[in-house]
Amino acid sequence: MKRNLISGRRIMPYLLMCLTFLFFSISLYAQNIITVEGQVLDKGTNDPVIGASIVEKGTSNGTITDLNGNFTFKVKPGVVIAFTSIGYKSVEQSAKSGEIIVYMEEDSKTLEEVVIVGYGVQKKVNLTGSVATVGASKLESRAMPNLSTSLTGLAAGMSVRQGSGNPGDDGANIRVRGIGTFDGNSRSPMVVIDGAIADINSVNPEDVESISVLKDAAASSIYGSRGANGVILVTTKKGRTGAAPRVTYTGIYTQEKASSSFELLSDYADYMELFNMAQLSS
Repeated sequence: MKRNLISGRRIMPYLLMCLTFLFFSISLYAQNIITVEGQVLDKGTNDPVIGASIVEKGTSNGTITDLNGNFTFKVKPGVVIAFTSIGYKSVEQSAKSGEIIVYMEEDSKTLEEVVIVGYGVQKKVNLTGSVATVGASKLESRAMPNLSTSLTGLAAGMSVRQGSGNPGDDGANIRVRGIGTFDGNSRSPMVVIDGAIADINSVNPEDVESISVLKDAAASSIYGSRGANGVILVTTKKGRTGAAPRVTYTGIYTQEKASSSFELLSDYADYMELFNMAQLSS
């Protein structure tokens, strides 16, 4: 009994020291996090920008604005916050504690972009159908083995699900309208590559110039019943007159860890001992 009291007295200083360091680290962490609150408004109309994306630059830490354009965001002081929204120019600001108001200016270039549709090309401002476009820059920034998996998260409402990770069998199932896609013989969209129907994974993602996803019946009506589940138009890169030759290389290195097996009991004696311990604890 006396020996236990002596050992307990020796342990107490170490416990107090550990608790002191713990509270000190918690207070430091709390001091390094600030709450940024504010509102995102249209610079021309002063209306709230709904659903604007607010992300800490270089990380996945982010949020979106509500119906009134308001947001609340926790970050470290001094980091750069990027504000983006479809049809607006992106805005970047340094994080500081308190309330801020961010004004976003309409990007007229976005409405002047040329979009490839079934009948040819149109300006985005003149489109009446539901069309999503994906540029080459977004595809090149992703290290994906094929084109179907590269489309993950790039088109609103489109579901991209990879069924297997085996080499050669890692293509994704694409549903242009998500789980609400018409459930017929095949829910996969029609893929047209440079005017010809083909497999989407037959093209190297590095060779793609742009992708247009035709979602509704008005946009894909030229293709008839074959385009009932949407149409994906892929345009590949072509040589440019007067441009200097350019050689590019893309490499991917991946590493996987083998899953560890469960530790098995050596004999029945160990099993009975553990079983009795479980019964006593229950």
